[in-house]
Amino acid sequence: MFKGFLSLNCRFSAIKGQLKRLFWLGCILLLSLVMVGQPAIAEIRQLPESADQMLYQSRQTLQDQNGKTWQVVLFKRVKPDQPSLTHLRLVGFPGITVTHPQPLVLRAGSEEFSASDDFAEQSPSPNVGQYNLTEIIPQLPGVNFLRLDVPTLEQPVELRVPFFALQEWKELNQR
Repeated sequence: MFKGFLSLNCRFSAIKGQLKRLFWLGCILLLSLVMVGQPAIAEIRQLPESADQMLYQSRQTLQDQNGKTWQVVLFKRVKPDQPSLTHLRLVGFPGITVTHPQPLVLRAGSEEFSASDDFAEQSPSPNVGQYNLTEIIPQLPGVNFLRLDVPTLEQPVELRVPFFALQEWKELNQR
């Protein structure tokens, strides 16, 4: 009887040791996944347009409060000996008509900003709006999300720009 107890105790100790190893292996695996992290959803693209001209872009696809999809592109064209301006281009799908000339309203917490309409005279397409954000981006506070009130034919639609995209916009504007 005592011999059977020792045998059972030895088996339990062996199983306990294996469980400890599995536990630590799982912890190491989990830690390595956390340290590697998730890939960024957006990134700043750097596109040479000519030998002395560079285009920087940040692209996101967002949905408005009605579930319609928007392509949101912040870009900056850098040329030597010329001031560089940062613009936000918004392209709405499907069947959205952006109203011109109307400013884009940006809301960050309790602060509100107004961006001028680059396509006040003529838009390349009815669903496209473009706005100058050069002076506005440095003023934006660090908020969880930035709200854009896009002027459309029916009523303004709201796009929520997430924190990571706003941080990327600030970085792009500094280039």
